[in-house]
Amino acid sequence: MKILLTPISYNKSIFRSFFPLLTADERSYVRKFTSFKRAYESLIARIIIKKYLGVDGIGQTKDGQPYLPDSPYYVSISHCEGYVMVAYSNCKIGVDLELQQPLLEGTEYFMSSYEQKIFKQEAQQLWLIKEAYSKWRSLGFRGIDPQKIQCKKKNDQWTIQKEHCFVKTEKYGELSYAFVSSQEKVSKLILVEEKYL
Repeated sequence: MKILLTPISYNKSIFRSFFPLLTADERSYVRKFTSFKRAYESLIARIIIKKYLGVDGIGQTKDGQPYLPDSPYYVSISHCEGYVMVAYSNCKIGVDLELQQPLLEGTEYFMSSYEQKIFKQEAQQLWLIKEAYSKWRSLGFRGIDPQKIQCKKKNDQWTIQKEHCFVKTEKYGELSYAFVSSQEKVSKLILVEEKYL
């Protein structure tokens, strides 16, 4: 498993230089975003995947999950203000990335009452895990009720009830991220500067 993190600049000239490197389907997908920031994040994620995995194109499932046709790798993408994260592995993987926040508003919408009571201070970790899990399941939150994802923490290790998966949360500077994988193969975070793409 590899986890790549790229700080991004939202530079229009970089966007224009990378855009022609996408396939017609990828360009169509990126054009669907009405926000330049979202389009830029999507473009950079695809460029990272192409460069590091040597694939020609990235597909999207009907639920919007990325996949790599004709490749043995699974891929997951996340982004937040100023960063893009790409994780890839030879087994299923899901990743989520957020700027660190003391507490998320609206926790009652994605946590069971048990989780609210016991883990109130760890709300962001729970959100990251649930988002990564929904990607690992290739569903997104459209296909799964976040309150039904029951997370437990014991000895600083998170698990998801009734699932055989590996869960890990990490911090990097101002960022927190989580990944869920079918196997316990942990990789150090690899920082990829935008100028080297």
